[in-house]
Amino acid sequence: IELQLRIQQRFPYFEDSYFWLMRLFDRLGNLNEVQSQYDKLLRMCMEELGDEPRADITAWYTEWQKRRSTT
Repeated sequence: IELQLRIQQRFPYFEDSYFWLMRLFDRLGNLNEVQSQYDKLLRMCMEELGDEPRADITAWYTEWQKRRSTT
């Protein structure tokens, strides 16, 4: 997690760093951090790139939300 946070800080436009952190936090059961990373990614993409996050990340997040709502 620390390494990914450093990568994210150094390369803020590298979407994979947010995605890797989302998956790591999910495995640790830290749901708030999954949400936080997605929110940061969404904000960065919209403000800096003028676009949404990659489709594979959005699909994973959508499935994560569905799993979370059923538990």
